[in-house]
Amino acid sequence: MRLCTYDSRYYANWRQPLSPPGNHVFDKVVTARFELTKYWYAKVEGHFMNGYAASNNAHGFYGQDNTKLVPVTNMLVVRTGVYF
Repeated sequence: MRLCTYDSRYYANWRQPLSPPGNHVFDKVVTARFELTKYWYAKVEGHFMNGYAASNNAHGFYGQDNTKLVPVTNMLVVRTGVYF
């Protein structure tokens, strides 16, 4: 098992005030990776996000899919993969 963490910061526009949630995304992440077999793994990620950046850019949450954008989002992701 491997444990990791990182802190990602994205600003939609440096010329605008950075503190409103629509102008940034701060993502604190904790991950754990488990080797299930020699070529198969599982990964669990916990994301603790603040802000949503602009809805019209690739780093933002898209308003057409998320009609109620909130300044704080928590997300748990579980995935598996195969490599050789």
